[in-house]
Amino acid sequence: GDPSPRTALGVFHGMRACLLHAGRADDFDGVTVAMQGVGHVGQNLCKLLTEAGAKIIVADIKQKNLDYVVDTYGCTPIADADILTVECDILAPCALGCVIDGSLVQNLRCSIVCGGANNILDDPEEDAVAMKTAGILYGPDFVVNAGGLIHLAGIYLGLSDETLQTKNAEIFDTTTQVLQLGEDSASTYSAAMEIAEQR
Repeated sequence: GDPSPRTALGVFHGMRACLLHAGRADDFDGVTVAMQGVGHVGQNLCKLLTEAGAKIIVADIKQKNLDYVVDTYGCTPIADADILTVECDILAPCALGCVIDGSLVQNLRCSIVCGGANNILDDPEEDAVAMKTAGILYGPDFVVNAGGLIHLAGIYLGLSDETLQTKNAEIFDTTTQVLQLGEDSASTYSAAMEIAEQR
């Protein structure tokens, strides 16, 4: 099946963990999310965030995708060139990889980066440290976007839908663990890698 709803759900759980770690409520009321890319994962994430009360700013190079989320979820469109530096609470890259590098970090106007795209950072080790130095909380992409992969692997292994839902929800716990370890590590990226190596 299509794993994108499960990927989006995992990112949603990751965002919840980031909000709580940042001292916010586990609640999206009053939270603005800027989302780069509203394809399958982005559209499902828009649905979850809208239902949770978030305000969503969106950009996509495909007008059809943009029109859909604007019409369906009331998202606010913005030029693709401006989406990464727009003022928001959570920046969610959900399209291309390598969209954030050390020079862009200084121009980010968000407190959290947490998205569904793979390899969001150009140089994960350096850029994650730059974000921590700038006071921006980073939910590592390979942690928060694992829901789709977990779902497909679970189907292959014959796991029940209930078990798969539980495993997706555990992305919240894993992200929380990574963020806590990241407090005493060079970055949340290095913390995530440390946990992965231990496992």
